Order: sequence, then structure tokens, then C-alpha cells
Amino acid sequence: HPSNPFPSFSLFSVSLYPQVNHLLFLFREAMGGFSDSLMLSTTTEFQTYAKGEAASPITYIATIRAAALAEQDRAPLDLVLVLDKSGSMAGGKLKLVKAAALFVARHMKLAGADRLAIVTYDTEVCVDSPLGSDVAKCEEAIKAITPGSMTNLSGGLFEGIKLLKEAAPAAGVNERRVQSVLLLTDGQANSGITSTDRLTHALEAALDDTLISVSTFGFGAQYNEEMLCQLAEVGRGNQYHVTGEDNMGAFFADSLGGLLSVQAQNVVLSSADGQIFKVGDMYAEERRDFLIEAPRDKAAVRLEYFDVGSGQQVDTGMLPVDVDLGPSTSTQPNPEVVVHRARAEAADLMKVTTKEEKKARMAKWHASYDKVAAPEVVELASDLTGAEQEMDREVQANWQRAHTSISSKMGKQRGYKA
Repeated sequence: HPSNPFPSFSLFSVSLYPQVNHLLFLFREAMGGFSDSLMLSTTTEFQTYAKGEAASPITYIATIRAAALAEQDRAPLDLVLVLDKSGSMAGGKLKLVKAAALFVARHMKLAGADRLAIVTYDTEVCVDSPLGSDVAKCEEAIKAITPGSMTNLSGGLFEGIKLLKEAAPAAGVNERRVQSVLLLTDGQANSGITSTDRLTHALEAALDDTLISVSTFGFGAQYNEEMLCQLAEVGRGNQYHVTGEDNMGAFFADSLGGLLSVQAQNVVLSSADGQIFKVGDMYAEERRDFLIEAPRDKAAVRLEYFDVGSGQQVDTGMLPVDVDLGPSTSTQPNPEVVVHRARAEAADLMKVTTKEEKKARMAKWHASYDKVAAPEVVELASDLTGAEQEMDREVQANWQRAHTSISSKMGKQRGYKA
């Protein structure tokens, strides 16, 4: 594409229906040759569409796949652990936070250009260990943490982001780096910015024009789930609830493994009819699917992202979906598209709040998909049936409670009149 600043971009189109009917390969130059970074494919609902119906809607899946990543290909990692040591963390929660931080320090494999920093906060914010590759120093700082007073969560979070913004590349290292903050807290902010809305807006502003991601780890049964989920969403990261050492290792290994295998950041998929999907980061061998419905004459997609391997911004421009035309539209839909539509419609109907509308939407869903043999759809049908039965039981229970209450009131009224 003429506007694409990425010098090693190539485009191939092949016909592989019913699985995939359009493939776009994005290549990056690395290790003296070429290796694919992201692959974008589209799958239309029908194999052929009737000619002369350009404005009629079609449904297709846009799939983004990230290639495998060799250890020598990955970008170096700058990671800041922001640890809550406030009074509310005293006892078991702080012990678990320290264990988690030590787990990260020992499993990061701080080799070459990887760097780690430790920031703690209570009322005050402290950089206990600046960004560097000295694991022993990080471990020493973590072990020395003791509980403090108030919870200045915003101060600790923004100090961690500041460290990454100001970080200079290690000597002799390519500028391309993955940068992330891991926030370990119960989320009970009572100093600094304490409002979830204000904090998320401030975080959005702090991350503007950066590739820094923020993931949150909630500790304790009463952690502030709403705040930590919203921070992770704005921070293009993940949110985890750490309940004990049994799930601590898996969560931090998952987060760390992802950061060490980032292929692309700030991935955005858009369609010609104006739909925008903010994908965020994509990791090695990850796959993301997007169900899109658009007029046939606007069936085109565009992929934009920062390629970690090359350190360059990639913009494919708007690329048309390959639509085969014939005398009439095919009668048999692509099973993969059917499964994705079933999932999307099931997710939408579960968001409906009124029982009457939800039951009507469920009946329509079952009429459309109960005869689909795909295992994923069969499982969805079973789940929805269970949800409907639970809803019916709840309605019955509410009716019985109301009946008992009304009967009691009527009895009292009769007694009073007597």
C-alpha cells in the first residue's frame, strides 16, 4: 500500500473456502530474512453471493493471527511492579503480594536487556529498586517491604508509568521495547485519586501516545473489582484476582509469558463501514476473531499496529474482502460464521435486563440454532437452557414470596376488620 511505511509488507490472496477465502500476510524483516508477524484473514458467510446486490449486507469473520516467536526474536522487556503496602494489606495479603513479586523477579530471566523496577506505596510513594537488571537488588527490596498507612494507589501507579516514560534504552540495545506496569493491590484507595472514574480518565491521559500496558492483580476477598477491571481495560492489560498461592503462580506466569512474547501492540482493526475494534496487544501464536456485518460494497478491513520486532508502525490501508459473485447466493452458510454469530447473539441476549425480553430473545435464539450440530453451539444451547430454567425458578420463587406476603397482609386486614 502506498501509504504503508512498513518496507517489508507483502500481500497474497488465495481461495480456500469453506475455511478461509482471503488471506493477507504481513511480513517483517528479521534475523537476516523474512518472517510473518501478523496474519489477517476473512471468511464470508456464503461461498458465493448474487450479482447486482452490492448494497445488501453480508456477514464475515476477520481473523488476526500472530506468528510464533523465537527467543532471539523477542523485544526486551521493561517491567515495573507497583506494590500496595498500605495498612489494609497487612498480614496475609501483603505476604502474598511479596511472594508474587519474588516469583516475577525470579522468573523474568533478566538476561540481556530485560529490566525490572520495584515501586511501593502507602501514603507515600517510593522507588525501592530503579529500573535495572539486578535481580538480587529487586529481591532484597521486596523482602524489606513492611505494611504502612493510607493507600495512595494513584500515586504508586503513576510513578510506575513515569519510570517507563523516562527510561533510557540500555546501552547498545535497539529502541524497540515492551513496557508494562503490574499493579498488585486490594484497590481500597483512600488517598490521592480515589474515584474510579477520575482515576481511569487520568490513566487514559497518562498512557496517551505510549505503548505502555497496565495489568492489575487484586488481592483479598473484598478487593475493588470494579476499579481494577476498569484500570486494566484502559491500560490495555489484564485483570486477575489472586486468592492464594494456588492460583498466584499461574496468573503471574500467564501475564509474564504474554509480555515476553508480544508480537504487536496497539492493534486496531477497522472496517470500511466505520466499525472499529481496539484489539490491544497480540502475543505469539494468539488468534482473535471479529464478526462483522456490512454492506457488500463496503466489505473491507484495515489493520494498524506497532510491530515490536521491527520497531515500526504498520498500516495496511483498507483492503477489500474477497467476495465471489454468482447467479444466486449460496444456500449453505459457512459453519464457522454460524458458530460466531451464535456466540455473539447469545452474549447480547444475556445483557438484556427485562425477563420478558430475555425470554423472547432466548426463544428466537433456540429457533435459529438448536439444530446446529457444532459442539460449541450445542454447549451454548445447553447453557442458555440452564439460564432460562434458573430464571423461571427465580420468577416462581418471587411469585411465591409475593403470594405469601399478600396473603399475610390480607389476613391481617381481615383480622383488623373483624
